[in-house]
This record gives sequence, C-alpha cells and structure tokens, in this order.
Amino acid sequence: MKENNIEGLSLVVIRGGNVSISKSYGHADQVSERRLNERTVIRVASLEKPNFANIVASLAQQGEIDLDIPLYTYLKEEVVNGDPRSKVITARMALAHTTGLTNLDGKKRTSNF
Repeated sequence: MKENNIEGLSLVVIRGGNVSISKSYGHADQVSERRLNERTVIRVASLEKPNFANIVASLAQQGEIDLDIPLYTYLKEEVVNGDPRSKVITARMALAHTTGLTNLDGKKRTSNF
C-alpha cells in the first residue's frame, strides 16, 4: 500500500455464499487519521464496472445467459415500471450503455430506441 500510495484497502472474500475473509487496512481519511474498518462506506463509482462486465461475459461463455436476450426474460421485472421499452433491454445494451435510460445524474445517454 505504501509503495503504491494507497490510503486504505478493504478486502472481502465470499465462498459458497459465506464471508470467509473480511479485512480492512489503512485509513478512511488520512487527514483525520480515521481508520478504515468493515463498516466504512467506500464510494467506488465506476471502478466495479469492469469486474461486473467480466462476470457477465463469463456467464455468457458458460451459456448461463445470452447477451442478446432481454433481461426481462430472466428477471420478470421491468427495469422502469410502466415503460414497455424496458422489456427489450439486453445485457449487451446495458454493458454498452445503450439502453436509452436516463443516467442517475439525469443526463440522457446514447439510445437504441
């Protein structure tokens, strides 16, 4: 952590649906010297997107999901209640940010609709 100037690090390993390792190192805030612990909320923003995309790609390779079948087929729930377009959103569209949904910041993104 010191060599790479990492302020704090939390690590959780889940095996078989159970937490097998949960450790925290360093500071949540260096200025106040508040230590990082397992209750510290860490805002990771978009840092987790590549990991999620890798999981989805692995599931697709294993034949567990099809990137081009609407997510509604799997979830049986509209992404946006009352909007029929949400029934056609696929995993590929979600991963490519082409769902046509408004982002949480209120800005419209590229759309296929």
